[in-house]
Amino acid sequence: MGLKLWTALIVAVVLVVTVSAAAADVCYGANTKLYSWCQGYAKAGYSCVGDFCAVDKCIASCDQCSHKYENNVVDANTGKCCDSISRTGECVNPKSGAPTQDIETYGYLGSIGGLIVEGPVPYKNSQPVFPNPISAPSGWKANYPPSNSSATCPPIPRKGYLSKLNPALVPPMNFFDASKGEIPSHLCFLSCNISEIESGGPDPCAAGSYIDPKQNIYAPMQCYYGGPGWLSDPSIGVCGFNCTSRYANGTYCPPKDHTNCLEVCDSTKF
Repeated sequence: MGLKLWTALIVAVVLVVTVSAAAADVCYGANTKLYSWCQGYAKAGYSCVGDFCAVDKCIASCDQCSHKYENNVVDANTGKCCDSISRTGECVNPKSGAPTQDIETYGYLGSIGGLIVEGPVPYKNSQPVFPNPISAPSGWKANYPPSNSSATCPPIPRKGYLSKLNPALVPPMNFFDASKGEIPSHLCFLSCNISEIESGGPDPCAAGSYIDPKQNIYAPMQCYYGGPGWLSDPSIGVCGFNCTSRYANGTYCPPKDHTNCLEVCDSTKF
């Protein structure tokens, strides 16, 4: 199964104006640089200044796109949540707006919204892909950080499960650069060389797998391929974490009904 058009593949958390009941003195804040899977803060109604946005009610996917601070107020002058606003108009004890989860750059997102690429293409020595069998990955996902070019993509984290990756084998690249502008996305990914895997070499992405039995997380990272012509260099793949096609009740979806199913990327649901 080949890849669909890129515009149909990207599934991101887009903040739309859907509001939950507001609680007294609550603030939802975000350092948007740390929420690469979210967009549209100002349009949804957040007060934004630079990279910081805040709002006094839950809007859309507030649980995935912001940090909830109880007994805090919005400072429209800074876009941050604060304990209070002083008499001189200063934000008292401004909050960082960092995600409550420890999300690694290029790492596993689980149930958090992010980019999902559907339709991985099998290659020699690759892992099975949908629909052979239907339980195999039908797509992949990871926390792709933004950058204007491959040269400025963030490095692989030096701590955590991704630190086991060899930067020489999975160098960061920018989708826009890697496709010579055919993919209109200035996000970075960890690249992998499928020709080396086809020649019998190990999958260089596998070292970044996220295994945590205590949290019931088994998320293997592997080198996915979009097929010839998807990226400019036909040997380049993308390191990612698997998504499977399922019905709402959790059962696997057959190819004939694939459009009526969901892409499930949370390994605790597998």
